[in-house]
Amino acid sequence: MKLEKVLICLEKMGIGGVETAVLNQVAALTKQGVECVVLAEEGIYSNKVVEIGAKFIDFKFPLRNCIDGGIVKELINIINEEQITQVHINQFPCMQYMLYACTYTNVPYVAYLHTGYDLIIREDELNIFNWYCKQYPIFNELFPLYFKNASKIVAITQVAKDYCAKRYNLDMDKIIVCPNSIDFSLFEEEKIVDSNEKIFLSIGRLAKEKEESLFHTIDFYKKLKEKNNAFKLQIAGDGDSREVIEKYIEDNNIKDCTFLGQISNVPEVMHKSFIVAGVGRCIIDAIASKTLALIVSKDSVRDFVTPKNLGKCIEGNFSTSAIDARDEEEIIEDILNVTSESELEIVNANYKLAKEKLDINNNIFILDSKKVVYDVQEVLTSFLNVNHYVAEKIDEYEKTIEYFKEENSKIPSYLEKIDDLNEKLQAIYGSRTYKISKKVSNIINRKNK
Repeated sequence: MKLEKVLICLEKMGIGGVETAVLNQVAALTKQGVECVVLAEEGIYSNKVVEIGAKFIDFKFPLRNCIDGGIVKELINIINEEQITQVHINQFPCMQYMLYACTYTNVPYVAYLHTGYDLIIREDELNIFNWYCKQYPIFNELFPLYFKNASKIVAITQVAKDYCAKRYNLDMDKIIVCPNSIDFSLFEEEKIVDSNEKIFLSIGRLAKEKEESLFHTIDFYKKLKEKNNAFKLQIAGDGDSREVIEKYIEDNNIKDCTFLGQISNVPEVMHKSFIVAGVGRCIIDAIASKTLALIVSKDSVRDFVTPKNLGKCIEGNFSTSAIDARDEEEIIEDILNVTSESELEIVNANYKLAKEKLDINNNIFILDSKKVVYDVQEVLTSFLNVNHYVAEKIDEYEKTIEYFKEENSKIPSYLEKIDDLNEKLQAIYGSRTYKISKKVSNIINRKNK
């Protein structure tokens, strides 16, 4: 393989499935001798990138309904100064700028689809593509162009591949399926479990969209705890909903919960846990750490992962729809009946199958060194279309502003008219004619009662 210098883009190097996937991607590429530069807003995993041996550049990709030419220029400078030979784009907010920077520098890019089943199976406004197009209408222009000009598209599931190909009329050969994988060497330390307590670890962002699944997790833990007092709850992650979750813990009278906040030492924390509850990437981490894994959705606790359902979980990217929900009491009973021997049997079998299917070293992708040819006229036309849309919106806003300015300018004259009418009204109230008519009216009203 010819040595390449890869620019890997995402929104922020914080806690999350995409961020962890990128960290594993960087580790695998670095081992293969590929020089990597990660471009993202600084987060808890930024230092990990550097420790692996890659370069990290703090950079913000603002999600806006326009193309900021200044940001595109900055990206062009980074590509040139770092002598980047290919770009890997992991999230859509990066795409609206990198598309034009790559075209200008004539550098090929890979488009990643970190899109699970749950975000594309529906066709309402919660569909990930529909959401972007509604919230930021310029994406109606950008999405088709972005996928058309990508040298390769990497989808984490077959469902995502099929959906994207159909929606944007793409050649199926252009899209490869590369499952969400992991560097198993990061989890090689020995598992340490305290025999006097069993850590029940919930891991994930404490965000609004995650609240319902966290409530289900806490409810499930409470039932489990009532039957075995050895369990202790830990919650890893942070976000705007932390106070909501803390209050739910308090309202449920759970005294033994520990909030760990954002963590970057995931293997260490998981190795001390008896079971990990969550969805997506954290389930893969749990399997790699040889820990029992429980998938929880916003609707219910689904099931814990075993060799029998692991294949389905992999196909569905460990999403909440990957496996059917089982009766909670049955799941609790199964967990309570887990012995040291049966635990080892489950986690070792899970690990073995996952290692065969999800080893990042077997699922890493990099472009060959062939040159890319962009249709510059088409890309420029899209840029002009986006700018035309933005200009129209600006005109609409300016007209609205002018309208309100004009209406506001009339307020003094309206106030004068009100004052004049008040004066006339007071004059009427004080007149002899009004007082006589008022007395007559009162007499008539008394007689009618």
